[in-house]
Amino acid sequence: MICLSDCTAQMSIPAPASAWPSVTESWNTITVAFGSNPNPEQDQPSTSSSPSDNPAPRRPQILVIEDNKADVFLIRKAIAAAKVDADLNFLQDGRAATDFFDAADNEKAACPDLVLLDLNLPKKSGDDVLKHLRNSKKCRCALVLVVTSSDSQRDREAVAALSVAGYFRKPSEYADFMKLGPIVKALLERSGDD
Repeated sequence: MICLSDCTAQMSIPAPASAWPSVTESWNTITVAFGSNPNPEQDQPSTSSSPSDNPAPRRPQILVIEDNKADVFLIRKAIAAAKVDADLNFLQDGRAATDFFDAADNEKAACPDLVLLDLNLPKKSGDDVLKHLRNSKKCRCALVLVVTSSDSQRDREAVAALSVAGYFRKPSEYADFMKLGPIVKALLERSGDD
């Protein structure tokens, strides 16, 4: 999948610097509170950086679109076991997913960095959700990992044509399902390098 410069990740923007008290105000407040300002007429130097100098890094956002509660539990376990540092959001049906992407296009929601998408969803199929996502103004470049019980060649070909990052067939064994975590971690690291 090729995404041009218009496919940029949503970034958190810190509050403007003017919303923060000045160094002098902060220092005077501290020294008045603790009574240790030897020269109140002179500004004291600051040795710490302001919040706008070191904004907190944005945590990756993972959107899981899955209706099966047992699979949601296993996905959570796999991601936690791989020590993936990301925010997880969950949607249970295809219509909620397309509504989510519409809201992101209208700037009411941020685009996810990674979407874990089941193909067998109520209200709208995973195929329809993926087509909708790829037509989104803001989120069309999001990485998508299909996580499904389907092993159909037709399903694999259909989603490959829509530029998915991978296809993970849900295994029946717990240990095999836990292999999902390192895949998610690798995809997030790859998206962070872009």
